[in-house]
Amino acid sequence: PSQCYDGLLTGLARRGDARGCESIIRDMERAGIERSEASYSALVQAHVENNELEKAKRVVESLRLAENIEPRLRTFAPLVRAFCIKNRPLEARSFVRSMVLEHGIIPTGDLFAQLLVALAHAMHQHASKQIDSLLFDEFRSTLRELELYTDGLECSDDLDAIYHAIQFKGKSQRYLQARFVQLDQTTGACPWNVEIQKLQPPRLDAHDRRVFRDRLMDVTAAASARQFDQLAKFDFWLRENKHKNFSIIIDGPNVAYHNQNFQGGGFNIQQLVLVVHELERLGHRPLIIMPSKYCEPVIPNHAKQSNTTTHTEFLNKDDDDDEDSLASIPTEYVSVMNPIGNKNKRFRPVAMQNLSLAELNILREWSANGILYSVPRGCHDDSYWMLATVTGSNPPLALTNDKIRDHWHKLLGARSKDRWSTASVVHFEIDLDRDCNQSTIKFDFPPPYVRHVHRNFIDLRDISSSATVWHIPDMSPNATRWLAIRLNGDTNSDFQNNEK
Repeated sequence: PSQCYDGLLTGLARRGDARGCESIIRDMERAGIERSEASYSALVQAHVENNELEKAKRVVESLRLAENIEPRLRTFAPLVRAFCIKNRPLEARSFVRSMVLEHGIIPTGDLFAQLLVALAHAMHQHASKQIDSLLFDEFRSTLRELELYTDGLECSDDLDAIYHAIQFKGKSQRYLQARFVQLDQTTGACPWNVEIQKLQPPRLDAHDRRVFRDRLMDVTAAASARQFDQLAKFDFWLRENKHKNFSIIIDGPNVAYHNQNFQGGGFNIQQLVLVVHELERLGHRPLIIMPSKYCEPVIPNHAKQSNTTTHTEFLNKDDDDDEDSLASIPTEYVSVMNPIGNKNKRFRPVAMQNLSLAELNILREWSANGILYSVPRGCHDDSYWMLATVTGSNPPLALTNDKIRDHWHKLLGARSKDRWSTASVVHFEIDLDRDCNQSTIKFDFPPPYVRHVHRNFIDLRDISSSATVWHIPDMSPNATRWLAIRLNGDTNSDFQNNEK
């Protein structure tokens, strides 16, 4: 029955028949049928269509008292747009803040665009300095949210509307400016704001890095106290050795096993040697993250189609792994296959590989020189290089082809993951012949900038000349232009604090 009523309400709302919607709501109450999110949303739309914004506002606010009803974007959007059109942008911002903070609803790009247009018009029209200051702060907050929640604006008309609203001759012209620009495709330099030599890289800001670190440590602590203690030990070691200025963290196994899935393939230390030498030639200071099981004379070989020795006689057991079965397996194989002594975990066939004395000496030399960190058994080595990329004010890059699909959902959302991987992860390709005589190494370093909203702070001696500049890309097909919005006289403490 509720779906039938909701269908009627939706139809009446599209016609702007607020009285009809209210009548349906009363019928639902008499029949003992509870309102749904669709009921509230339809009633809001009906009042908005009928230009009854105060009634629509009361309906939205009444949702706070409703139990088990979670509003959606369609609940808020009509009222936010109406407030923008009626030149009441501060009320629109209030509802957007409620959307984001109370309900986790993210506005769309076009809704942000309408807010920016309305705020810009309001700044031009108000003469009071207090109102100007408040509107200025809300305009900056809206730009900040646009940066956080979108890559850019997909409709060119939205960018044009923002540009024309800012360009309108008014009282705020002295501190709010806009211009369409074409950025240097190599450096990301802006021809209008010559102080900006390049756009901010698409890395996580200080807040998101802290969130990433905290959640990574929480996930590790949930796995075991020992894993947490060991990761915390690495974190301390990394900070104690910050003078070494590691610029890139190498996912050791990922490099050593690259393109080794062939008959006779295996853990190839020569590939690591080539990568380290090439990175050093490029001016980098690498740190190799290596599980301790790969720093021993006999190591597991996880390359597919390997023809190295496989100890299936000890591993393919039909019975449970009890003390007797563990005792029947040579110690070196037990340590490889069951590093944390989990008796409930069945053994699987594991190929073994012997490292040569020369290979062992390479690992020992790296360790002695402080550019190899051995991850203890039973610990997740990916957590170590991931932690390094969010440690410090200028964290290092990570060299890996790992897609980290198994980790990210526990740490941050998809958008932050994309920004982190774009800015922090270096992918690679190694073309090495089977005899390791000829090699070609290609690194895919992060670009100087990507097509999403960028923010730069211009800190000049004259504080009145300081500014924050946003560059918003036109994401419509084949578009290359950016809308640069400059907030002059903006000391922007939020920006500076986020980057500490």
